Amino acid sequence: VVHRLGDALVVRHPVYVERLFETTIEPEDKRRAIHALLTAYTVYPSPTRRYVTRGAAQVFKFTLNHRFLRNTFHGNESMVLGVYQTFQKNFENDGLFWLQFGLALRDQGMHLEAMEKLKTAVDAYRISQTEHAYAQQLLILAIDSESRTRATSLVAEAEEMLLRLDGNEAEVGNAYPIVTLSELHTAVIRKHDGEQRARALAKHY
Repeated sequence: VVHRLGDALVVRHPVYVERLFETTIEPEDKRRAIHALLTAYTVYPSPTRRYVTRGAAQVFKFTLNHRFLRNTFHGNESMVLGVYQTFQKNFENDGLFWLQFGLALRDQGMHLEAMEKLKTAVDAYRISQTEHAYAQQLLILAIDSESRTRATSLVAEAEEMLLRLDGNEAEVGNAYPIVTLSELHTAVIRKHDGEQRARALAKHY
């Protein structure tokens, strides 16, 4: 089911490749392949996607994706984060890299580290996706915070950003900014101000 076409290996359906990756290819071989692929992009200036073909940009984006790495390494934290840690100097000016690094850290419950990386993503590449991810992280930290004052400050920063994105009718992936704000803001209020206030806020949204 695998055929050679010039320098490429081709299959009739992605399921074949996914099955090979799941059952046959060792994690270390997958790690080496991903590192080799990303190394090929280190010769380009940042942001990388501006200096490569559209197809190559899609490969770069897909390879860095935190969900792809999580699935490829079956959730192995050290292998997933190891990819980002290896290349953080090479892609230090690439907002897409920091976005995916931050989301990978979020997956692992490392929320303070995730906020740091997502703030770097916003500074390097201020688009709706990076702002949405950063604002969402602020709200996650507000829920986790034991300080009502700290939580209020985090919510205020996130609220400004998400309402602005909502005003631009932004859709980020499959999520809308107003949905993110309403769900997480309500959760913050439930923790710090009780169920009744949370219900009133949910009704407002």
